[in-house]
Amino acid sequence: MRNETVAASCRRSPRVPAPDGGATAALHAAQAAALVARVARNSDGPRYAEHAEEITHVRNAADELRERSLVLAEPTLRRSPQ
Repeated sequence: MRNETVAASCRRSPRVPAPDGGATAALHAAQAAALVARVARNSDGPRYAEHAEEITHVRNAADELRERSLVLAEPTLRRSPQ
């Protein structure tokens, strides 16, 4: 796995159970969405004024995806030992 490319890893998806795999995927989606929203928040100044409407849309969509992803992960996270 250490030497495998991301693309190869994504193509290799065996049909075997992956305990907590859904929660892990949801957490990764939440992290990715948070990063997209952060970039959008840092791109809302005068330099990008002509794109303000699209930036706002992207930021809002990313914030919503982050929250929805965390909601999906929460049941598994609550069951996990601390």
